[in-house]
Amino acid sequence: MADKSWKRRRLSLLLFLIYLVLAAGIVGAGYLYYRNFEKMIFLVGALLLGAGVGLIWRQQRLRFYRARAQEAETLRESEERYRILFDEALDGICLADVETGLIIDCNRALAALVGRERAELIGQSQKILHPTHNDQEAFSPTFKQHLTEKEGRILETQVVTGTGLIRDVEIKASFLNLRGLKVLQGVFRDITERKRAEEALAGQKRIADVFLTVSDDEMFNAVLKIILETMQSPHGVFGYIDEAGALVVPSMTRHIRDKCQVPDKTLTFPRDTWGDSSWPRAVREKKPNYTNEISTKTPKGHIGLKRHVSLPILFRGEVIGLFQVANKETDYTEADIRTLETIAGYVAPILSSRLHHQRHEEELQKKNDELTRFTYAVSHDLKSPLVTINTFLGYLEQDARKPDAAGVNKDVGYIRAATDKMSRLLDELLELSRVGRIMNPSVEAPLQEIVKEALDLVAGRIAARGVKVKVTGKPILL
Repeated sequence: MADKSWKRRRLSLLLFLIYLVLAAGIVGAGYLYYRNFEKMIFLVGALLLGAGVGLIWRQQRLRFYRARAQEAETLRESEERYRILFDEALDGICLADVETGLIIDCNRALAALVGRERAELIGQSQKILHPTHNDQEAFSPTFKQHLTEKEGRILETQVVTGTGLIRDVEIKASFLNLRGLKVLQGVFRDITERKRAEEALAGQKRIADVFLTVSDDEMFNAVLKIILETMQSPHGVFGYIDEAGALVVPSMTRHIRDKCQVPDKTLTFPRDTWGDSSWPRAVREKKPNYTNEISTKTPKGHIGLKRHVSLPILFRGEVIGLFQVANKETDYTEADIRTLETIAGYVAPILSSRLHHQRHEEELQKKNDELTRFTYAVSHDLKSPLVTINTFLGYLEQDARKPDAAGVNKDVGYIRAATDKMSRLLDELLELSRVGRIMNPSVEAPLQEIVKEALDLVAGRIAARGVKVKVTGKPILL
């Protein structure tokens, strides 16, 4: 800048000296020609006036050129600042010709957003940025909206990457005049993560409603349906780990079960049968396992997996369940894994509570069944002495009227034995009620004693029917 100013000054000084030499030459020539002082004075005045006018005109031109140079410098600096902001912006920026819809420039952030090089985009129609478009239309729907009533407004839409991956974006557009060319500047902001988070939150609410309102039989299927919608996957399973450590899969997409060619379909997979495929590794390692390549470990007859995700459901550091989704149209990404992990983190405490409640109910049902059997046995055991007492009270009345002292003594003996038996049963029940369930150690008991005790319990019924039972005293081998 200083060099240019110095050159201008030297040029101005040189021109001024040339003008003085020319003026002096003209004055000298005039004097020799006219030999008249008055005319010389007039000529000198005219020359001085011309010189003054010339100097004024020159100064004005210098100011004009300086102003133009300053404006050009200011414009250059402004464009340079804009270019820096344009290139370094975190949001994608695209400039497209309003008339043709062709991209005339874009920044690095936009190229990274759609997974292409800038050279691939510049000169192409802005429709290349969007996943679906009509080849007959010159503009994408969003571009047309921004050209009309949506100018300056933020619109939500989608862009497609060079590999076919769909991303959710917000676009705010405004008109610019770029060296006489009217262009539409669009600012693209990636909101894929935000949309996934919103979908995850909506999914969590739906899952909470399922856990609260749907029965155990349908709960797993209902939750799996929500997960498949969120993950944009056609196939999947949602299972839990039972008390024995086996994976139980009460939910499995029905079309998988219909297409699966395995003859003996099962919903329970014991741990020793797991093998080393994707989901067993995920459960053992307690971390997600996913791939976008075709699985080579799919058992014969099962649905083929083009790409899949296996994610364990962890609660307090232990695996309590499993999510597996498969065959999404596009590759699974880290964002997909984070979304599924968020859902798993929400599901884990609810599933744990549900499983605990289910196991508690199963245990309670076992105890109720056991109590029913116990009550039946006890009522039967208590009823037998009562029948004996009632029967021999009748005999006692008859023997008392005769009188038959031997018969009375026999009747009283049976009645006393029955009451002793009942008393002993009641004592044992009281002891059992205090200590709960106990396991008695095995003991050896002669079969004759067991038979005699059984006969004593039903002595009344035997006597009422006139039945006589003989028990041998010899050892019995079984």
